[in-house]
Amino acid sequence: MLNYRFAFFVETHGRASNNGRASFVIKNGIMKKVCIIGAGVAGMTCGIHLQKSGFQTVIYEGGSTPGGLCTGWSRGGYSFNGCMHWLLGAEKGSSFHTMWNEIVDLSQIEFVDHKERVQFEVKSHVETCGRASDMTDKYGSNIFHFYNKTDDFEKYLLDIAPEDATLIKRWMSCVRGLNKFQEVLPPVIADDSSLWQKIKFWGVKMTVRMHQLGFHYLKYRFSGILQGTTHTFAERFKSPFLREAIKNLYEKEMPMNLLCFVQSYADLGVAKYPKGGSEAFAKLLADSYLKSGGTIKYNSKVEKIMVDDGAHKAKGIQLKNGDFCEADYVVSAADWHWTMFNALGERYIPSDLMKYKKIENSDVYYSYCILYLGVKDGMKNHPHFLRFYTEPYSLPDGTQFDKMEVHIYNYDETLAGDDRCAIAVYFQTQNGDYWIDKRANDRGGYEDIKEKFTALAIEKLIAHFGEEFRDKIEVSDLTTPASYHRYTNNYNGSSQGWMPTIGRRSFGKVCGLSNVFLCGHWTIPGGGLPIALKSGRDVARKIKNAEL
Repeated sequence: MLNYRFAFFVETHGRASNNGRASFVIKNGIMKKVCIIGAGVAGMTCGIHLQKSGFQTVIYEGGSTPGGLCTGWSRGGYSFNGCMHWLLGAEKGSSFHTMWNEIVDLSQIEFVDHKERVQFEVKSHVETCGRASDMTDKYGSNIFHFYNKTDDFEKYLLDIAPEDATLIKRWMSCVRGLNKFQEVLPPVIADDSSLWQKIKFWGVKMTVRMHQLGFHYLKYRFSGILQGTTHTFAERFKSPFLREAIKNLYEKEMPMNLLCFVQSYADLGVAKYPKGGSEAFAKLLADSYLKSGGTIKYNSKVEKIMVDDGAHKAKGIQLKNGDFCEADYVVSAADWHWTMFNALGERYIPSDLMKYKKIENSDVYYSYCILYLGVKDGMKNHPHFLRFYTEPYSLPDGTQFDKMEVHIYNYDETLAGDDRCAIAVYFQTQNGDYWIDKRANDRGGYEDIKEKFTALAIEKLIAHFGEEFRDKIEVSDLTTPASYHRYTNNYNGSSQGWMPTIGRRSFGKVCGLSNVFLCGHWTIPGGGLPIALKSGRDVARKIKNAEL
């Protein structure tokens, strides 16, 4: 009788309370079902929020592990971090901390707050005798230190370039000012807040804070700090060393306002590295999703999103093995290009987006070849992230280099142990299609060029760290864009999604289908974990609101 009355109530009212925890969303006596494509951060975030709102969710993941691009793996007793250098939202009080804690308990994670972001050699952009020449500070050092804390960074800059004191102080003042506005980047308020709390938050507090942020932004934009690129800003320094160092911060020119906001996050300590890296974090997120009642079906590659054209709605998804999975809603947290041009068959793409059927390399983030090494040395006397110059060399795909970018995980003993260390060496390329085609059409040749390039890269490292480094290497593993494309289906093995250079438009809509949603790092240019987190959360809210 009790079960009958409960069923009658939910069928007539559409939902029923579950001891104050969540409401069940019911269709014909059963919970409404959401099929989610991809067990990356966005897919699992969306799933957790929907489960808490009373939906039945199933995540279909093509691979055998959770995380998507937020991934890692083990080789020979070493764990290699495939994605995460820091987590935005590590510190209490930040907006992203609030959002992460909605889906996972961050207190379970031990965070590392680096003193230095990076340490690198400085070379002049002007070639001398056929190659860039060394630049040195007033002490004769060609090493630039990029500190996370604004006070430390300012002290260092003033010491090496006192002639630029006015510009340095103005720059650091801008960053300190941005620290005050992290609560509105982006604004967050709990769903269970009272109406009056929401009115106060959005109508008063946020209005005031946003106006204050606007005045601060305009002040420093007119003074030239938040305007232009890192290269144009660098030209304002009198110190030749500092001028070249700012140009050397990134491989490409970056918007100066982006640099200042990143500095602000680092200064506040809201961007820290979680011990265990991306693999441990993805497993923690997956455990949270499973505990919420959700289901992950691994090795389940989706072929199509099945659509009832007459109703302008999706019916569910079809797997590559032919199985059909019915759903009331479909969420794709997968690659945007695959979703729109393959899973939906080009039928629901606005005309202005058809140009992305063939995505230009410059439109998406770079692909990477990454050499992972396990060495029997804790590497404690080395910086955790450094760049140094070498004799010119090239990837098999033709990409030219004259430096090496090395990430030394000497601060995370969980990856290797106290007396050993995991190392990652990054080689940025826009030729992801070369590696994907090579692996598909010439597997033997693919493995051969990987082996030869690994040997070349190791010799470059030995030249820098010393001959004794050779005998310390226990494990080597080279990933390529083909690796990332194979395991994540990310377009051309891209490391993220759209570059911020294509504009701030949203790629999160499917025109003409009322029950299909997109989330993930492809939805907003710039991508990354913050976009994955927020887009997964936002899509869950849209689906929940559609049932109200």
